[in-house]
Amino acid sequence: MALLKCPECRHDVSDKAQSCPNCGYPMNMPSSTKPRIRNGKPTKLPNGYGTIYKMSGRRSKPYRAMKTDKWIIDPVTGKSKQIRSTIGYYQSREDAMIALANYNENPYDIKADSITFSEVYEKWS
Repeated sequence: MALLKCPECRHDVSDKAQSCPNCGYPMNMPSSTKPRIRNGKPTKLPNGYGTIYKMSGRRSKPYRAMKTDKWIIDPVTGKSKQIRSTIGYYQSREDAMIALANYNENPYDIKADSITFSEVYEKWS
């Protein structure tokens, strides 16, 4: 039996436990699709996992799942800046969370719409 750290409360949890005894975070699932709610707001996702935004207005798919591609330094201000890519737009936060979990489990090329035929041939051969 090994002890793991709970990603939410950082307490020690057995590797055989279904959930953290301190906070109830599900441990033996690859990812939880149900957003954790504290004080009426969803909790943060782990660092490097991605982001889910709810966009304003009346939209059929208001939730946007994004992943950071890289960080660059802005030459004007000298501060670091994120370059993000959109994974997709979804009807609910749960759908966006599932898509983000699937992307993190098996990353794929987000910019596949701008690929040329020669690049497809190089990847294939």
